[in-house]
Amino acid sequence: MLTKFTAIISFDLHAESIITQLFLLLQKYSGLLNDDNRQMTTLCFKTIAHFINIRSDCKLSDEQLTILIAYADYDIENNSQNVSIYYLLRSIIQRKFISKEVHQLMERLMIMAIVTEIDNVRDHAVELYVKYLTDYPIDRNRLKGKLINLAKQLEVDHVSGRKAAIIMMKNVIQNLSHDILAMVRDQLFLILALRLVNEELPECLKLVHETMGKLLAKIDQENIEKIYENFILSWLNSDSLAKQTLASKMLILYMENEKSGFEKRLPSCLPMIAEQIEPEHYESLKSGEKSNNKNDDDGRTKDEDNLLFQHFNFIFK
Repeated sequence: MLTKFTAIISFDLHAESIITQLFLLLQKYSGLLNDDNRQMTTLCFKTIAHFINIRSDCKLSDEQLTILIAYADYDIENNSQNVSIYYLLRSIIQRKFISKEVHQLMERLMIMAIVTEIDNVRDHAVELYVKYLTDYPIDRNRLKGKLINLAKQLEVDHVSGRKAAIIMMKNVIQNLSHDILAMVRDQLFLILALRLVNEELPECLKLVHETMGKLLAKIDQENIEKIYENFILSWLNSDSLAKQTLASKMLILYMENEKSGFEKRLPSCLPMIAEQIEPEHYESLKSGEKSNNKNDDDGRTKDEDNLLFQHFNFIFK
């Protein structure tokens, strides 16, 4: 009724009273865990969320907001699949109701997105944390710390958590303003670059590539040039095969970002690539020369194969 008949005058007259009664019901029944009471509390959460979403005149007191966050926190701690909880939190973030408990709860939500094994819980947590970082009022220094902390989650061991972290980072980068991203540009760039080298799972590597592309698209031209000169050309000129491989991957990203404008960079990068794919660098492998350590041989062969693959991938782009 609330969603279909929003213009009913009595809602304007009695909205505050209705919300007060809903909170009384929550306080009375939320601690009782039988099915009937669970349905009632779920409906209360849903109705309050609808009020918050649909009616701009709906206000919550600090006490009411604290109560809602406490109930939501309890459900989240128990890996709740109660969709109404996430709808309620989305409404609170969208309306920008300010509470320190919101910040604390969102950090637990981010952790849940990384560690939970329940797919739909993870999906809700990912969506909400992105909305929190991009829509909710957060102090700039606090936001900087949260973005760097999220980027560090790209290193977690288990695949579902790592994938969730990459998706969150990709969507956050896409939705944040240029000036906010400028605060953490260098840190995010280096963390993503490291992941481009170390990520072995193709699905995650594709997401990291897309995320780095989103970041480059948000960086101003002056800093794009600085990154190219200070990092990419430096890596390409390094003796490290891993750094050369990373440089080749970054060149592809620059090409995708700049399209025809990338042509101006060819004189600075092509000579080094041409030199690195010269057959003479691989004569030791052809002649069968081996080191005393088979693991060293296998590791270097793999690194050389990766470098050649990346360079030829770049050339044929």
